[in-house]
Formats: sequence, structure tokens, C-alpha cells
Amino acid sequence: MLWVIVFFHYLSGNACSDFTHGVIYGGIVGLAVGLTLGIINYRQSMKRINGILKQIDEMKEEQ
Repeated sequence: MLWVIVFFHYLSGNACSDFTHGVIYGGIVGLAVGLTLGIINYRQSMKRINGILKQIDEMKEEQ
């Protein structure tokens, strides 16, 4: 993600304005929130999938 910040800084002509800082800080906060929500969603999905696989194994053992 560092390349996005460097790319935006290059496009802005190295102008250090409030807008530039706002975009950079907003991007960092968005990255942190998105990463956190993505990890939570991934863990919940894996827990759900493992539960389904466990039920399938239990049904196979019963037969």
C-alpha cells in the first residue's frame, strides 16, 4: 500500500496541502478499518465452514 501513497504524492507535485494530508490519513484509516473487517469476516467464514465440515464428518461416522 505504500506505493499508493508514493504515487499520489508524485501526482500531486509534492504539494503539501491539507487536502493531500487528508487523503493520505483517510487512506491509512480506511486501510486499517478494511483490514480489520476483512480479517473478522474471514475468521467467521472459516469457523462456519469448519462447523459444516465437522457435521459432514459426524454424519459419515453415523452411517
